[in-house]
Amino acid sequence: MYNPQLETCISVADAGSLTYAIIKSYEYAKLMISPLEETENSQMYSFYLEDAVYRDIVLWDLLRQFLNEFYECDYGVDDETNIFSFLSQSIVKQKIGNANVRKLKNYLNSIEHKEVRIRLRNHFTHSLDDTSSYIFHRVNNGKIQADLGNVFLKHPYENIVFILNDIQKFIEFAKIYVGKVENFLTKKVMMVTIECNLKCGKVSEDAEHWSINILHEKAERILSPCNYAIEYEGCYVCKPVSVNYCRINETDKKYKGKIEVHMNYTEMKQNFATREEN
Repeated sequence: MYNPQLETCISVADAGSLTYAIIKSYEYAKLMISPLEETENSQMYSFYLEDAVYRDIVLWDLLRQFLNEFYECDYGVDDETNIFSFLSQSIVKQKIGNANVRKLKNYLNSIEHKEVRIRLRNHFTHSLDDTSSYIFHRVNNGKIQADLGNVFLKHPYENIVFILNDIQKFIEFAKIYVGKVENFLTKKVMMVTIECNLKCGKVSEDAEHWSINILHEKAERILSPCNYAIEYEGCYVCKPVSVNYCRINETDKKYKGKIEVHMNYTEMKQNFATREEN
């Protein structure tokens, strides 16, 4: 049942406590002979299972807040809006996109997610004994009655699998939006070092760091000191034919790239020199 990728991905959301709760619940579930038994093992299994259920639901709340912040949906950090209400708002549909909202809502309304969010959560919320998983520990209009929904109890392992599957689904959605953040980072935000491949054949490194957004905007007007026969403001310079960039302190190729420079010196001067003089 151990999934290294799962443990890595949920590290941002108190993964240590969530992983611990699931592992401990699983350990006690292995010691249970019957799902109907009322023993210390079953109590501890339920205790840790409840912890895992609530931590799983918190993950979806974190996703809701992340979407709110990234897409600027105007909800405050302290606004108590659940993910269902959030996804129903017109501003959210407009900014995230109807198709993306529909995919999220379809899963959140699925039987699989409801097994955790509704059945398992209610199982503990309406229990007379907070750590109980037993069929007779329920209150209905002030009377202790059997919870008929649990007469045919699922094996303890199944409840753990429901939570794990729900976390896995959360990760699938989280990766989609983390990917959008990465895309925004690599196109608009990250600071980079640059190397200019000059027309004369030399490679010139710039000691200054550039914003990737500014680099894309200014690449066509970069000039590098050189002995090449172009005089500019009393200096001889060379115009790059391409610019290689890499995010500072990174080696991963996803943070590297090349910008091809298409204007020659004359075209650059015609397009930018007058504007810069003003």
